Amino acid sequence: MPKVHNPNGNPNWRKGMSSPNPKGRPKGAKDKSLAWHEAMKGVITDDDVRAVGKQLVKAARAGETWAVREFFDRHFGKPFQALDVTAEYQHTVVLDALSALAKEGDG
Repeated sequence: MPKVHNPNGNPNWRKGMSSPNPKGRPKGAKDKSLAWHEAMKGVITDDDVRAVGKQLVKAARAGETWAVREFFDRHFGKPFQALDVTAEYQHTVVLDALSALAKEGDG
């Protein structure tokens, strides 16, 4: 079987194959972040959240770049990462697309 780059994980695994991790996460297991949120539910109050938010805004207004970044990332979401697409890669993508179109036309 030829190897095809799989950007999402194991390059040897293909859809329909049995799992490479047969035991995996047990059914019903909670996500760690969910467990953390549940544990903090009774500890962190609305006043705590407001106080931390005020401190973050205060630091951002004082020119702390980490606070500005954190504020905008949390408020508006992190920006998408730019992709560096080289001319060689673009050429390959175009050729692959043209080849696929030509095969559709033949069929």
